[in-house]
This record gives sequence, C-alpha cells and structure tokens, in this order.
Amino acid sequence: MSAINVAEILISGARLSDNPVWQKLIHLGDKRGVKILAGDFRGTPLEGRIRGYYFDKDGVQAIIIDSSLSEEERQFSLAHELGHYVRDRASGYSLDSPKELIAQNEKEADYFASRLLQWIKKGPNLASIGQN
Repeated sequence: MSAINVAEILISGARLSDNPVWQKLIHLGDKRGVKILAGDFRGTPLEGRIRGYYFDKDGVQAIIIDSSLSEEERQFSLAHELGHYVRDRASGYSLDSPKELIAQNEKEADYFASRLLQWIKKGPNLASIGQN
C-alpha cells in the first residue's frame, strides 16, 4: 500500500462521530498534540489485525482508528490507543519489544481504556479535561 493510498483512506477522527464520548476522547488527544485519524481498514493489510495504532516518530504523534468498527469498538480502541500514548511514551515500548512486554502493555492499555471510558461516561466537566 503506497503512502497515497493510506492518505486517501484517512479522515479526521473528529468528523467520524458526533457522539459526546467520542468527542471527549478526540479533545483529550488534541489537548496533548496527538492527531486523531480514522480510516477504513477493510481490504488493506491491516484488516483484522489491528483496530488502531498509536504513532510517535520524529515529533509527529497520531492515532489511527479503523472507521469500519462499531461506535463502541471505536471508542474503546481510541481510549486504548490513548493509553499507549500515556504509557508507552515513558517506557520506550514498541512493536519490536519482546512478546511478553507487548502482551503486558496491551493489557495495561485495555485497563486504561476501560477506566477512561468509565470516567468520561460519569460526566466530568469537559472544560476540566486536558487541564494539567
């Protein structure tokens, strides 16, 4: 898949849904300089392999989420990838890490996602998100 093909499938994550939970997740990423993008992974080498990906290279930070997922799956995947942003930046974790470390980091990102979504759904004041 060429860079042009990848660019053609990506859209701004903010345009994907007006759902308040999704928009709060987008806001969290934006406040931290993480670009949220979405693309339909169907028919690509990514299909069925991943639901999202956190990217941090040469000062560019982005999360790409599979837009073909259900609303709930997209929310969890974005929260999960935000967990990688928080955790992996400090740990130096990458996809080249040992399998055991990858498995542990995936569990931690899942836990982070479930707690973040619980917190958002409880209804914190949106103005307080991103402070600090």
